[in-house]
Amino acid sequence: MSRRLMSGNKAILFSMIAILVLALISLQFMGMQKITLTTEAEAFQTRFRIANGLANDLESQILPRLLEADVGRALYAVAMYVNNSKEYLTNEAELIRLVNNSVMNGTVPADVALYRGNATLPNQIANLQKQVNDQLRIDVTITPLNLTIWQDNSTGPTKIKAMMRAQLNLNAGVASWNRLLKNVTTTVEIENLLDPYLMVQAPGTNSTIFFFDGPYNITTLPHVVYNRTYTYEEQAPSFLQRFYNDTRKSHCCGIESVLVLNGNVAPTRLLRSSMIDWCYYSHNCDLIGVAKTYYTLETVAPVMTSRDQSLPFYAFMLDYYHLTKYNMTQYAVPENECSCNRALRPQRWDGPGCIGIAENEICE
Repeated sequence: MSRRLMSGNKAILFSMIAILVLALISLQFMGMQKITLTTEAEAFQTRFRIANGLANDLESQILPRLLEADVGRALYAVAMYVNNSKEYLTNEAELIRLVNNSVMNGTVPADVALYRGNATLPNQIANLQKQVNDQLRIDVTITPLNLTIWQDNSTGPTKIKAMMRAQLNLNAGVASWNRLLKNVTTTVEIENLLDPYLMVQAPGTNSTIFFFDGPYNITTLPHVVYNRTYTYEEQAPSFLQRFYNDTRKSHCCGIESVLVLNGNVAPTRLLRSSMIDWCYYSHNCDLIGVAKTYYTLETVAPVMTSRDQSLPFYAFMLDYYHLTKYNMTQYAVPENECSCNRALRPQRWDGPGCIGIAENEICE
């Protein structure tokens, strides 16, 4: 009896030990499974965050930076196209079309492709896609669709806005993204770009844009003239308007420069007009609504001429609006009060009196 009881107790004990061992094995297995599942979930979440962050960064940072550089190169190429043809574009629509061609294809058309080379947006995107795939093992396809450019109050006169639409397809394995990017937007500085307006009107001159914000006075005007710096002017056309010879005023974005004789204006092409670039070639300064009398700066001429003897400062005239803007009213003489007639022939400023422009009249 006691032996049976002892045997039964041993059996129960062994059974309990067996159950305990099985329980421990089960718990160990469940723990391992939990660790494996947790690790996989964290890896999934990490890869998802990386891919989602990449999709957002492509739209908000990476593509805008690529677009900024590419639109700048495109505007340079279109300006060279205008320079080569010696003709302005037809309108804003043609400008946008040529910028699109340049950005997407590297041609403006093909005769100025050398100004772009292989630095097209699709080529740069292809390089980007390869780097993402090589380094992150994420498949990315970006298809540029179209873009537009403009200037408004948000850009002011010194910048351009560019906005592109593109299709984004991204596959990270754990998830995929298919987005229509409607507003990949960037801002492009126009400083150091070329002015197409003067490339047509004054071939061979330096047409690179640099800005000078003042102050304007008798000391700084020679700098403004001989360095051909630009400034904001609400009565003047914007940078983009200069591509298609639209000299109507742009309140937000107008720019202008002061012409220099022998630099932008050959002596044989002297006109009776204000020496502000868009005024001189379009005569639209008369539309400003101020007195139409032109003024010569005869007392300024020696200051100008002394800077560079090879560029005599003669026949320099401004309308009253710009005399006031550049703080030159105290140095100006109305053209009809000059002590002699203006001469069409080249002539150095060499003393009192007027040397300016007239209808084939010679100064004695």
